[in-house]
Amino acid sequence: MLRPRNALFQHRAWVPSLGGATATSCADAADTFNVLSYNLLFRHYVHPSTFGYVKKQHLDWRYRFGLINQIILGADADIMCFQEMECSVYQNYWKDQFLKRNYDSIYLMKHFLNNNSNIDITKNEMDGLSIFINSDKFKVLNVLPLNFQNFFNKSDQFIPFLKNKSNHSLFNHRVTNRNQIAIVLLLKNIKTNHLLIVLNTHLYWNPKFNDTKLFQLLSLVSILKDYSSFLLNKTSLNLSQINNNNKQGFNLNYNFNDYNPFNNLSSDPYAHILQNPFNFSSAYNELYFSHSFPYTSFTNKLKGVFDYIFYSSNDLHASNNCFHLKLSHLLGPISPNYCFQNNAIPNKHFPSDHLPLLCQFHLGDFHKRSSLFNTHP
Repeated sequence: MLRPRNALFQHRAWVPSLGGATATSCADAADTFNVLSYNLLFRHYVHPSTFGYVKKQHLDWRYRFGLINQIILGADADIMCFQEMECSVYQNYWKDQFLKRNYDSIYLMKHFLNNNSNIDITKNEMDGLSIFINSDKFKVLNVLPLNFQNFFNKSDQFIPFLKNKSNHSLFNHRVTNRNQIAIVLLLKNIKTNHLLIVLNTHLYWNPKFNDTKLFQLLSLVSILKDYSSFLLNKTSLNLSQINNNNKQGFNLNYNFNDYNPFNNLSSDPYAHILQNPFNFSSAYNELYFSHSFPYTSFTNKLKGVFDYIFYSSNDLHASNNCFHLKLSHLLGPISPNYCFQNNAIPNKHFPSDHLPLLCQFHLGDFHKRSSLFNTHP
């Protein structure tokens, strides 16, 4: 059975998904795995003007670092996706410490922007993304690091759109001049030979730049489509889209009424740019829409749902009906009593301004095993 562990479960509990499988221990089930997604709050983003309500000792990195480690270890997840992980801390601690626990890891640092004048750090102290994989359960077959800026500069997807000089200038100012990144992994379950694609990203945060988030999502969809098409020539895959810090959600039927600085983007001949070929589901959709989980981040200035875990329930060769990914359990919201007594994080119990998301998935029955077992690492 799933069992509570230390700080992670002190004020939260497992919640069964509708129609989900029975909760099991991941250590004992080859076809079951836990996924953790956690924005750690980069220590150089902790400004007194933003977090002045937090006691000084609870903002101290040594205190936060210890509590973060308790939460990570308590999750006991097989796939762990982190955002705002500091490069130097990863290199000096997390990489080796989790290797000792049989976790392979991939880290990608954001490139340093010259306009980061409000952050006094060296390039090695920049934050980035990481994915940790339980090597007792999964083997990493392929790693694809993504830099949105490079993609926009080299992709021909938006050439007709960018021929408009006004669009081109705005695009460079609002979209290209960002340092967001993503990591894509191809994994194989060592015991069952199931394949998964895992993606971790952290989109641009500013709510005044929803168009920037949109273009970053479009680039991910385009890359995933090409990546999966290439791999599908060899075998059948299931896409597991892990974490996307995008308030709009992974729905590219985008509403431009709030802010659309670009000319005619939502009409022909650009409508094809907005197509989403994947049928992703949001793991926390039931809790978010029922308002049972009203926010994944809450400070004294901002509350809302900013963190997601998306997945595809069916494998890409739907006609083969090879296998499907079933959501079993979720780590639920903070208890109402706690929220009533503590109106903001970080604090003594929560070291980040984001709550970690934790899900358990079960690989359902499949009929044509040969299409999955014919893989070549």
